[in-house]
Amino acid sequence: MTEQTIQSRPAVQQASASYTHEERIGYNWLQTLTVTALFTALAASLIFQAHLLNMVLVFCCVAFGFYISRCRASAKRTLPISYGLASQTVFAVAVLALLYPGLDDPASTSWRLPLLAFTTLLFHRFVTPGYHPIREQE
Repeated sequence: MTEQTIQSRPAVQQASASYTHEERIGYNWLQTLTVTALFTALAASLIFQAHLLNMVLVFCCVAFGFYISRCRASAKRTLPISYGLASQTVFAVAVLALLYPGLDDPASTSWRLPLLAFTTLLFHRFVTPGYHPIREQE
């Protein structure tokens, strides 16, 4: 019997792909308004128990999340990861604090939904990490 020595192949050097996005604080206005509309509509569908609309909006939120994650994957990271995690946690607590009591009292949606929309708009435009296309310098 012969013995075979297993040798690992040398690692192939891949050219590092250039970044197409850069990480900065805040989404652009189009992304901010899209997220605000989706969050507000999702909150309204939860409060008013529109289950079919709720499922459609969840699908739209997931699709938009895939779009943002593609931008994130090709972005040059400049902010610490803890900044993104901490800010998202604070936002989630704020949304739940606004949304949860509204489930028991649908009459309070007249002030809860605009406040939720305003909070979402401010957070996604001025607080959360956003991924912006890098402009080519000529």
